[in-house]
Amino acid sequence: MLPEQKHTLLFLLCGFAVVLAWSAVRPHDYFTWALEVFPALLALAALAFTYRRFQFTTLGYVLILLHACILFVGGHYTYAEFPLFNWVRDTFIWRAMTMIAWAILPRALCPRWRRGRCCCGGKLFCDAAGCFSSY
Repeated sequence: MLPEQKHTLLFLLCGFAVVLAWSAVRPHDYFTWALEVFPALLALAALAFTYRRFQFTTLGYVLILLHACILFVGGHYTYAEFPLFNWVRDTFIWRAMTMIAWAILPRALCPRWRRGRCCCGGKLFCDAAGCFSSY
């Protein structure tokens, strides 16, 4: 093992410990936290046990740490209550649903919708009584 790799691995191990400690402070549910954190702790034990015989590259250890951090964050918040996901939902999903609604609404209101326009006079939202009265 190279000396710079030793320092990098110690730094990654400290990062693992810090994120683990953060996730253990007032998680959403301790049972969920334990279920999410346990695989990462098992992986750490397996990596430590097999380190002398089987070593990964530094990139491999960084990716394993990244996955462990995702597990820790999921254990702390639960994936359904993660604040970033709520922000993404509130910001982007509402806009997408609004655009979809504006694309589908004319077709839903006019049963005679053909080739991108209403056959009842060409208005975007035709008079519902006039459109449905012919049926």
